[in-house]
Amino acid sequence: MTKRILFYIDLFTLHFGLANYVQKNTDYELFGLIDTTNKPKNFFQNQKLVKFKNQWFYHDFIDIHKVPDFEYLKKLSNIYGLDVKKLIKNDRHFNHYNKFFTFTENQKKSIFAQECKLYEKIISESNVDYLIITQPSLRHSYVLYKICKSLKVTPLVINPSVLGYQTFVSSHINKLDSFNTKNITVEKKSFNELQNILKQFNVNTQIVNYIEKFGQSKLSLVKSAYKFLFINDSSNTKTHYTYFGRSKVKVLSYSIKNLIQKRSRMDFINKNFQKSIKDEKIIYFPLQVEPDRNLLLGAPDFVDQLNSVVQIAKRLPPGYKLYVKEHPGQNRTWREISYYEKMLKLKNVKLIHPHFPSEKIYQKCDLVITAVGTSGFEALFYGIPVIIFGDTIYSDISTVTKMNSFDKLESIIINSLNQKPNPDELNLLLKLLERNSIDFDLFGYYTLQAHEFYHDSNLIDVEISEEKMKNFLESNNDIFCLLGNHIIDKTKI
Repeated sequence: MTKRILFYIDLFTLHFGLANYVQKNTDYELFGLIDTTNKPKNFFQNQKLVKFKNQWFYHDFIDIHKVPDFEYLKKLSNIYGLDVKKLIKNDRHFNHYNKFFTFTENQKKSIFAQECKLYEKIISESNVDYLIITQPSLRHSYVLYKICKSLKVTPLVINPSVLGYQTFVSSHINKLDSFNTKNITVEKKSFNELQNILKQFNVNTQIVNYIEKFGQSKLSLVKSAYKFLFINDSSNTKTHYTYFGRSKVKVLSYSIKNLIQKRSRMDFINKNFQKSIKDEKIIYFPLQVEPDRNLLLGAPDFVDQLNSVVQIAKRLPPGYKLYVKEHPGQNRTWREISYYEKMLKLKNVKLIHPHFPSEKIYQKCDLVITAVGTSGFEALFYGIPVIIFGDTIYSDISTVTKMNSFDKLESIIINSLNQKPNPDELNLLLKLLERNSIDFDLFGYYTLQAHEFYHDSNLIDVEISEEKMKNFLESNNDIFCLLGNHIIDKTKI
């Protein structure tokens, strides 16, 4: 039987390029769930590059005025294992991260129910075998992933590896399909030798490079601002709930306010955050970027990082200090000064400057506590035990402990501090990653498409011509060939 694949296509052009490649190299039937703003929607409605057997536009099926189906919502937990209440609470469009519109509880529930019914409809009508999706960062794409798994549709998730510039495809989010190391032999390496590998494939270096390039062009910013204010219409504010309240005046006002706040917050960070560390007993807690999937979806019970710092500080063993480092990726807004001030008042807590090298902290600290970020993975290269708040690709390492609540944290910290990491375990994990990964820079692709289509990500509601897309696919054929062949191979297993 011909295999059938559903591509989740948002403003990330990679999925469309992969659909184009799969179409050219297989006889598979392709379907598209398209989640875009209105101007790119015109392209997908009229393009001839990919012949989807059927396609659905996500926002066409969402009407916030509909009364929620409460009985249906109650069943979702049992049917798909969805924690509806928590997923709604942590949605970045529904909570305090949204500065433009306040949804009622009924509107949130109505949206949730409608999208789940849409996903059921798509899977029923298409009878697909696979879902192609990048690691979900938003609630509604994550719910699609969960429903597909429950209905025996195999997700092929494009995951950025914990090793920089590497990508792996798996049926899981942030986890390999197999951790079987029985038939793997590796040359023994010390932690010092393993650190050389980390330096070569450091994901933080990759992300910092990405942040420095992403949206930094002042010319692109000026051009996109002009188009947004004087040329573009505001139809998305009527048709897409993710754009509700985003009038041009409000967006302009927010942007100016954010620019001023960003400068004052950076001044506060430069004056009050430490740029060196003392010779003392250290436990390290790196802050996660907000909003981000690592917290909202990866560690949904621990989204309040200020509370996490308070709770950890209460449970520190005698003589220890908690070093908290701001994430350099938070530079788009930085956090409110009052947020930092509350941490600075904690006697056992020290705030570290976001530009201070993390490796210098690893060289001094005895334990790393993190949500599910790459800092926990990096700590393993320095022989440091780790406590995590959610499942991650390095969870199976024996010196990595998952914490489910703060109630037992004190004993978990003590047990972790007494553990002796073994470099052989990490060495085996690296071999597994090598076997399952390809040399594809996912963050580099974000930069590439942002420059090509979205004014360096300063404006995303843009017209896309078929000719421009065709030229982009042809000029980047090597990328789609590499990842496309990897995905096709996955469908043959």
